[in-house]
Amino acid sequence: MITALRGIGFGLAEVRDLLGAKTSPTVRGRVAAARASLERMDELLDEKECRLADARTQLASWRAELDAGEPWPDTPLPW
Repeated sequence: MITALRGIGFGLAEVRDLLGAKTSPTVRGRVAAARASLERMDELLDEKECRLADARTQLASWRAELDAGEPWPDTPLPW
């Protein structure tokens, strides 16, 4: 679980929050804490998905700009 969460960009605070749900002394408390933590993580995933979609849109725009300039001349640059 920790590896999967870290692999998709969750920080230690988010992982700690989810694992901290196990610290309640009662079953009801643990279930409530786990549900709240999962809800927060779901919201964070939604945010990450939006940022990823924005990044993909930007990359597509840059790619289109590069493709529009084809064929690029093989001219040496003055640097």
